[in-house]
Amino acid sequence: MNPRLLLFMALCLFSCSAFSQILRGRVLDASNLQPVAASTVENRSLFTFAETAPDGTFSLTIESFPATLIVYKPGYEARIWPLDSMPEGYFQVFLTPAPYEMDSVLITAGETESLLRDQAGSATLIRRHELDRDDQTSIAPALNRVPGVQMQQGALNTARISIRGIGARNPFGTAKIRAYFEDIPLTDGEGGTSLEDLDLSFVEKVEVLRGPTSSVYGAGLGGTIRLSARQPGWNGYEAQLGAQLGAFGTQRYTANGQVANDQFAMQVQGSNTHADGFRENSTYDRTAFAATATWLSGEKSTLMWIGQWADVTAFIPSSIDSASVAEDPTQAAFTWNKTKGYEAYQRSFSGLSWRYVYNKRLEHWISVFGGARVADEVRPFDILRENNRQQGARARWMYRTPTWRMTLGTELFQEGYSWATYQNIGGIGTRGSALSDNRESRRYGNFFAQAHGDLGDRLSWEAGGNLNLTQYDYEDFFNLDSLNLSGSYAFSPTLSPRAALLWKASDWTARVQLSHGFSPPTLAETLTPDGQINPDIAPEKGWNLEAGWRGYLLPRKLWVDATLYRMWVSDLLVARRVGNDQFVGLNAGSSRHDGVEIALNYRPVSSWVLWANYAGQRYRFTDFVDENNIYTGNAVTGVPVHQLSAGTEWALAKGFTANVTSQYVSAIPLRDDNSIYSDAYFLINARLDYLLTYPEWRAKLYVGMNNIANTSYSSMVLVNAGSFGGNQPRYYYPGTPRAWYAGVSFTIKGGKG
Repeated sequence: MNPRLLLFMALCLFSCSAFSQILRGRVLDASNLQPVAASTVENRSLFTFAETAPDGTFSLTIESFPATLIVYKPGYEARIWPLDSMPEGYFQVFLTPAPYEMDSVLITAGETESLLRDQAGSATLIRRHELDRDDQTSIAPALNRVPGVQMQQGALNTARISIRGIGARNPFGTAKIRAYFEDIPLTDGEGGTSLEDLDLSFVEKVEVLRGPTSSVYGAGLGGTIRLSARQPGWNGYEAQLGAQLGAFGTQRYTANGQVANDQFAMQVQGSNTHADGFRENSTYDRTAFAATATWLSGEKSTLMWIGQWADVTAFIPSSIDSASVAEDPTQAAFTWNKTKGYEAYQRSFSGLSWRYVYNKRLEHWISVFGGARVADEVRPFDILRENNRQQGARARWMYRTPTWRMTLGTELFQEGYSWATYQNIGGIGTRGSALSDNRESRRYGNFFAQAHGDLGDRLSWEAGGNLNLTQYDYEDFFNLDSLNLSGSYAFSPTLSPRAALLWKASDWTARVQLSHGFSPPTLAETLTPDGQINPDIAPEKGWNLEAGWRGYLLPRKLWVDATLYRMWVSDLLVARRVGNDQFVGLNAGSSRHDGVEIALNYRPVSSWVLWANYAGQRYRFTDFVDENNIYTGNAVTGVPVHQLSAGTEWALAKGFTANVTSQYVSAIPLRDDNSIYSDAYFLINARLDYLLTYPEWRAKLYVGMNNIANTSYSSMVLVNAGSFGGNQPRYYYPGTPRAWYAGVSFTIKGGKG
């Protein structure tokens, strides 16, 4: 060969190698910072491709600049990225999930993030655009669209969440369900949970695990709710102001600012909510602030801090009897209106989480957190002062191979709770002498393990367990009587195992699962009527057996998620009322919960979606004796047999989006003897949005109406309500009648994000 030709070819090869560069980076889900595997990174200039590995990393040759990258994966919105030169540092790309794609739905409330379709338990994800279907003053409408979940809300500060009937018989508030904001527990040391003071502008998504399905987040008998913080847009800045007005004096104002590059992001949010309420003595005010900061250090380390503070003053109308509902549902309970009863509190929590990837097989998550709540409550019968302080830590390690993975971890929690009561002189809110002075120390430890493995290409298995240790210490500092009720109570270690099988086909999966859960009693439920600790009280325990099918029917149009289950609950806790706001607990028997849950999502065209969710719940007491009363065979109190929600959402021309939602709830038994039921009801809500978008700013206007048909109903009921002084039992919290709202938000943004 001609020597000159050989020299020319060598120079060409040398010049190509000299000018080509290797771009190394990672593709992440913008909503949760998790790796996006099997996504395509394309150099549009030369039509070269790379596919991301399971940890989201990729390498792509860039021959020359400028170049244009496009990153895409089914279920995500494609991202186009112009490059003028080789980026400095590690290159990060953030993909946003497509709002209506079910195949891209990811669940993180397990040992690792996975597709919803591949979950071996009953799970539902409420995404940001689904939260935006409502007026943003409460999370209740969104949770009530999850089959098997009911959030009854008597007022903006009074609610009870139940899952598969667990927690429905709790007198006030939510119990027997675990909740987390990221990795920060929202459930206190004795099992109570409050989501009422969380502003939805801080929330990106909500994951609901129904039944005791998660070893990693405890073994709550009812299930687990995990909220994720709203993530900032990456590689840019953004500022947003919003305002909303509505019926019954409702006003809501929000502000949000964020700034980010491809390594660091920070976001600060604030909101103020005021409502006069449609009932007497129901004024509500909440001011809240939240902040998040995230650092991405190369491909191995992620550090995230989150914090929230809320100041709430909420007057309490309380429940009323049936005659008062018929006469005037806007009235408050007489004694609560007379004393102008209210609660005022400040609540804060914060946490720091660190994820570190040692290599492709081993990684860890470590979190530390703390919180506080200081509260005053004026009640007709006394005045209560409370002070909570809590702190703890979570840690989990995951090791994976090509065919299996294992997670080990622990969660340690300690809470100090002090409370005192004082006389309410004349029942008009004037503070008098002390009636009690108490301090509780609540501690628990969860130790968990979970494993996942593949048995061939289609069959996989999961197995895990959670070991819980719980202890209460109680000190009575009230010295004006002869009683000293101090004492300690520790439960025996409770082991909750779980096992599941999952069969995978091309467009669907089938699953079967057996799991165990438990719910410890509150300290008050461990006390006898004279205030002594009852050493024989035991936690509620239950086994859950379920089978399910999840996937597409029709050619990628109809998504179906169906579950058939049976739960056996033993050592059923009964809260017996022995005085004003005084309850004691006892283990009175067992119940069986048979149910079916179906979620349908149909998208005939890309701009239109229809959905329907149904829960059929046949729950019965199987062995229930309370004193001399036998309730065996009766329907479990506080739970409707049928719950149905349905709706539609469609994108109209020129920036308009509309949605209509509806909810049906059948009659609810209000007493254990099933002698009284609440009325069934049906609600319809609607909202219309208009979005105006320009490159550096956007504006959104919306208008909506709740309870369009002006239905009279009870938004919350008090089960087994007591009767004192010859008065009728007060079972009912009247629901809000027809109510309009309208709002506007304005956003400016800049940068590449």
